Amino acid sequence: MVKSIFFMCFLVLIYSCTSNLVKERANSEVTDVYVDVDDVIDELDFSLFLNDEAKFIKLETTDSCLISEMKQISYVDGKIYIADELSQSVYIFNDSGSFLKKIGVKGQGPGEYVRLGKFQVVGNYLYIKDDASPWKLYVYDLKSSVGRLMDIDENLSYDDFYLQGDNLYLVANNNSSYLYGCYNLLKLGMATNEMDCYLPFSENLAKQHSHWGLFSNISQYKDSLLIICSNNDTIYQSTKDGTSAKYAVHFSKRELPEDLRQKDGTTIMMTAMEKRYIKGLSSILNLDGYFIAQYGDYIMRSILYDKRTDEHTVANVLKLGKWGDLYMWEYSFSDDGKLIVADSGGAFLSSWKERYSNRTFIRSEGKKDLQKIYEQTSEEDNPIIGIFTLKNK
Repeated sequence: MVKSIFFMCFLVLIYSCTSNLVKERANSEVTDVYVDVDDVIDELDFSLFLNDEAKFIKLETTDSCLISEMKQISYVDGKIYIADELSQSVYIFNDSGSFLKKIGVKGQGPGEYVRLGKFQVVGNYLYIKDDASPWKLYVYDLKSSVGRLMDIDENLSYDDFYLQGDNLYLVANNNSSYLYGCYNLLKLGMATNEMDCYLPFSENLAKQHSHWGLFSNISQYKDSLLIICSNNDTIYQSTKDGTSAKYAVHFSKRELPEDLRQKDGTTIMMTAMEKRYIKGLSSILNLDGYFIAQYGDYIMRSILYDKRTDEHTVANVLKLGKWGDLYMWEYSFSDDGKLIVADSGGAFLSSWKERYSNRTFIRSEGKKDLQKIYEQTSEEDNPIIGIFTLKNK
């Protein structure tokens, strides 16, 4: 009897996931994006989209607060969050650069993860994905620094997540979630514990492990989420009205052959390196009127796409021309329209001497601030931060 009830529940779940998907995909309109891999500029000035005000910060450096390799940066409610690959922790600073605390512990005990993955700050809590586990997600109280493992289904398998309101979005990235089937987007209602499934993919891709990790699978702007997956050149959109394909990206040359896409992930990546195939998008950033997507072609290249005109530009690097052609190596955008850019102490010293100090600044105060930071910085110091504001439409 118990087995029969379980089987019926399983059928209801699968039917619910499938019917949601069919209804939403039928109403979707897909925009084709044709990327000419030979039409790439060296530097693209992103400062044209920013107001003229800027704030430059030298983060405090102490023995208990030493960032070796930035994994992710975020700016939320006036605080700077940086995940460090070496220490496997998240460091928190105020917007004057003072160190506040370190959160997250690598280990096997309660509230400890094995490998630091993506993090997200929501209200008074910090959420951290354990990259060593297909399903573990930890939540830390920002005041007490105490963490715990979230109570979610151990049958889940996902690479990226985003918490929006009461809904936890999980991007499977071609990993099968056992009981839930082969769906690339799962939405878990935190209050109801109900699961909705979207974006199905071939079971063969899961069996062959025809996937690889991406830098960012999901990005939010207001009520719109953009989602990408490995071995798939489609950008999906999820809003309150549904989830469907939004953009289909076509690379002019060296796209992955269809027969190669069906092989295992290691074979795909090794063959792509040998024959210089474009494996597809590696990250997505959703902005007001634009999105930034990256793909690898020996180096990481950025696509800046205008959603209103459907025009785009591809560049090797983004820069900030208003501020001495400052490189955007590590950056992120906040929900309230802020851009935060980070440069390691050593990289900043080199770039200031060879580039920034010889270029023009829209305001002399900005150049003076960076000159002062340069004089106070050593190679081993924590990152230098720039905070900027996106223009309104």
